Amino acid sequence: MADAFWGPAVPSARLARDAAAFYAAQSAFSDPSGLGRLYADLPDDPAQHACVARDLMVHRLEGEPFCQSSCRIASTTTPRRATSMNILRIIIERNNAPLTQRREVGDRFVALR
Repeated sequence: MADAFWGPAVPSARLARDAAAFYAAQSAFSDPSGLGRLYADLPDDPAQHACVARDLMVHRLEGEPFCQSSCRIASTTTPRRATSMNILRIIIERNNAPLTQRREVGDRFVALR
């Protein structure tokens, strides 16, 4: 699959079972707590997973040029860390649709420092 902006898709590699288990384990920064249900419909393929993430977030270096004034910025300069749980909460507070549903640019998470 090719994209006019990103170019041709890069094939994804399959991880060995032990490596996959390591990356699937939760940490203090990634534990979904009560929001784990939101992950149920996410794709297993890393390339598709990257597309889902791109449809939920805008990279902090793209925030101003990509969004101009339409994005609601979430600052990471506050004492609260930008853990995946905090980011996920912001995303679903803005739009409680399944994570696989593309968000409008103004509803995507943007972290600016």
